[in-house]
Formats: sequence, C-alpha cells, structure tokens
Amino acid sequence: MIAIPSHIVLLILFTIFWVFLYARSRSTRREMLIIGLLGFILTPVIYFLNAQTLGFDDLTIDLSHFLFSFLFAGVASVIFHELFGRKYRRRKELFFKRHLQDAHWLLHLFILVGGWAWGGVLFVFLLQTSAFQGLIVSALLVGMIVIATRHDLVWDALWSGLLMMVVFFLLYEIAFFQSGPVVSSEWWGMTNLQERFISSVPLEAIIWAAVTGFVLGPLYEYARGLKLGTGK
Repeated sequence: MIAIPSHIVLLILFTIFWVFLYARSRSTRREMLIIGLLGFILTPVIYFLNAQTLGFDDLTIDLSHFLFSFLFAGVASVIFHELFGRKYRRRKELFFKRHLQDAHWLLHLFILVGGWAWGGVLFVFLLQTSAFQGLIVSALLVGMIVIATRHDLVWDALWSGLLMMVVFFLLYEIAFFQSGPVVSSEWWGMTNLQERFISSVPLEAIIWAAVTGFVLGPLYEYARGLKLGTGK
C-alpha cells in the first residue's frame, strides 16, 4: 500500500470541503474563486520572508502550498455565509456602471491583500520580527480597518476566524493522526521559541488559521460594499 504524506492528506481534505461549499451555493462561487486567487499573493511572500528570517539563500516553492492557500482562502471567504445562511443584498445596476464598479472593487481587494503582504515585509525588515509575527500583526491591522469602517461585518470577521480555526484543527488532526505533528517553528522563523501544541496541532498554525479567517471572511463584502442578510 502506498503511504500518502500527511500534508497531502490535509490538502485532499480541504479540497473536498472546498468542492462541497462550491457546489452548495451558486451565489458565493465567484467570491470563493476571487479570494482564493488572492491567497496566491501571500504564498510567495511567506516563502520570501521565511527565507530572510531563517537566512536561506534559496527556498524552493512547493506547488502544494499555492493550492492550499487557494483552497483555504476560498473556504474562509464563505464559511460564515454557508453556516449561518447569509445572502447578499444586491441592487440592480446598469451594465456599464456595473463593470466600472467591478474594476474598482477588484483593485480595492488587491490593495487590501497587498497591504497585508507588504505590511508583513515591513515588520520583518524594519522591526526585525519573525515572518509569523509580521504577517499576523499586519493581518490584524487590515482586519481592524475593515470592521472599523464596516461595523455590520464584525460578526462575519469574528465567526469566520473562529470557524476556520475549528475546521483547520479538525482536518489537521485527521490528516496527521498517524504520522504525528509537524514542527512549524522553523518554517515560521521562530527557532528561538519552544514549540507549543494543542493536541497534535501547532499553536502557530491554529493562530494563523484564525487570523486569516478573520481577515478573509468579510473582505469580499467590504470591497464590493455588499450587505449580508438572511433568506434567499
């Protein structure tokens, strides 16, 4: 029998969950794809920052990390809607005006995610933080900007963070059940800190899942100016 690496099992589990959410709701498919693609932006940034903080001259980028970022970000963007039955409240708009607005909010999304990525870079190089600390702090700053200007998205952000933390924890436990936990401190440039686990899941990974969900959950609605309501 061929043994499947645990990180590939985790990727498969997230793929199944992503496909389930994508098939379940037509209204959120576009959001899952767009936010998932934006997740690609963070992957090379994480590699770059870790190479700098760990002193690596060369760091090979694994394609599975790009795919995982796409799946995780897509799930984080819609999990609150799907669990609580939230739907977009849309307004009818003229064709030309709608396409101008599409270009505007897509640019807005790129600015927000780019600010998250470059914020992490600035924290690492100016304040000498680890890659983990820099990206977490910059993510929280972006998330606070979102909910400070859109108070109606507070619960979206909080619940998305909590739900992604729980989902990641459960799927990680299943994927790494036989092989045991993978130490994440070296990957995050935190080799001077003792590794901490909740069950077999690295604490840093749980924090990352929660903060990423907190930011990505309301990001699409914030950029497009969409309101969330109950019902169809």
